[in-house]
Amino acid sequence: MYTQFYVAKGILRYQGDWITVDAPHDVVNYYKWWVEKFLGKKISTSYHNPHITVLAGKHEQGLSKHPLWKKYEGKELDFLYQSEIYTDHDWFFRGQYFWLRVECPFLAQVRTELGLKPNLKWPLHLTIGFCGY
Repeated sequence: MYTQFYVAKGILRYQGDWITVDAPHDVVNYYKWWVEKFLGKKISTSYHNPHITVLAGKHEQGLSKHPLWKKYEGKELDFLYQSEIYTDHDWFFRGQYFWLRVECPFLAQVRTELGLKPNLKWPLHLTIGFCGY
């Protein structure tokens, strides 16, 4: 199967114990529209603005004291995202998440400089939204 990649710009942010990339609203809104059209109902967007999680403070704690913390704060960067919409069931919350896969080697560099593995335990992704049952 062939999946198209697109380029978008984001801004790297350090917030509390988290590192995220602020992503464009128009990208998420476009794919949210398609998910809602397919499901026939509205879905919720992320509790935060559209973003890519680079470091999840709830899983990788204590790094905000690292000497390289905030080294790239506010840096504009390009990332690739796939046009294919992925989904997963979260039976604990009885909901379904929708997201786009993301590629950005620079984000692996940011993690490595902080002494982390290049990738999170899940693939980099841009969350489109959540649909509760």
